[in-house]
Amino acid sequence: MAHKLTDGRGEKIEEFLISKQLYIMNEDSEMTTFQSNRGSNNIYLTISNNKLLKKVQEWKISEAESCSDHKIIQFQIATKALCSSELVSDC
Repeated sequence: MAHKLTDGRGEKIEEFLISKQLYIMNEDSEMTTFQSNRGSNNIYLTISNNKLLKKVQEWKISEAESCSDHKIIQFQIATKALCSSELVSDC
């Protein structure tokens, strides 16, 4: 299981993101973005602004083989053609 604690570097990233009004897209998952025999952790972040935040769908860490200790992060971005006024208010 991934570590849930934030260290000093994580706190600096959080402060920066808040100051720039940016958001972490990562969702809670049993899987982590990095896994090796040395351990596992969520070392990769998907970051967006407020406008993109509303359009990102189906964010997930892929179970597909990546040929690496680093996992593949997948997500979709809705385009105006895919937007529904009921789902996304700012298409």
